[in-house]
Amino acid sequence: MQWSRSFIITLIIFSLIVGFFDFYAWSWLQSIGSPLAALEGYAYYSDLAWTSLWISALILLVHANIAFAKQNRPWFFWATFAYFCFFVILKYFWLALAEFDFRQSNNIEQAGTLIGPFVAVFLFVFVGGLIFANHFLAVRLSERIYPSPAKSRENEKSMNEKASTGDTQDDV
Repeated sequence: MQWSRSFIITLIIFSLIVGFFDFYAWSWLQSIGSPLAALEGYAYYSDLAWTSLWISALILLVHANIAFAKQNRPWFFWATFAYFCFFVILKYFWLALAEFDFRQSNNIEQAGTLIGPFVAVFLFVFVGGLIFANHFLAVRLSERIYPSPAKSRENEKSMNEKASTGDTQDDV
C-alpha cells in the first residue's frame, strides 16, 4: 500500500507542476500587453511545461517499475501513460489552438501549421508502445526472478524426470 500511496502522491505533485506551467503559458496569451512579448512568455512557459512533462513522465515510469516490482500491479504503468496523454492533449489540443487563435487575432505570422493533433497521436502510439514494452519486460523479469509456486514445482518435476532418464541436455 505504501508504494501505491507514494506513486499517487508523486503523480499529483507532477500533475500540479506541469499543470501550473501549462496554465501560466495559457495566461500569457490572455495578456493585454504587447502581443510579441505575450508570445515570448507563452513560448517560454510552454517549453518549460513540455520539458517538465518528459522529465516527470520518465521519473514516474521509474517509480512505476519499482512499485510494480514491490506489488506486482500493472496500473502504475498505465497511470503514467494516462498522465502523459492528458498533458499531451492539453498541449496540442488546447494550448496550440489558443496560440493559433492568438496569432490570428493579433495578425502575427503563423509559426507553423496545425499538425499538433497528428503529433499527439504519434506520441500516444509511441509512448503507449514504450509503456507496453516496459510492462511486458517487467512482467517477464518478475516471472523469472519470482516464479510462481506451481511453475517452480513443474520445473523441479521436469528436472527430476530428466535426471532419472539420464537426459542431461537442456531444452533449447
